[in-house]
Amino acid sequence: MTYDEIKEHYPQDYKLRNENKLHYRYPMGESYIDLIERIEPVIFEIERSRHPVIVVNKFHIYFLILKQFLFNYYFTLNNLDF
Repeated sequence: MTYDEIKEHYPQDYKLRNENKLHYRYPMGESYIDLIERIEPVIFEIERSRHPVIVVNKFHIYFLILKQFLFNYYFTLNNLDF
């Protein structure tokens, strides 16, 4: 489902997500905070690695892992448009 379709069919969810992307949880889904907590152990293992690491995953998980190493995602994620 695209964001335009969500806006049309679920306007309240669309509005709430735009107000707080970091903490908003879709019905029967997870928020970015939930996702960050779920992948945190993986991030720690990547940080500890002394060898190259290949990450193969969905875009949002890859994006959060990359943001951990480049920025502080807790402060910047809520301003992103994806």
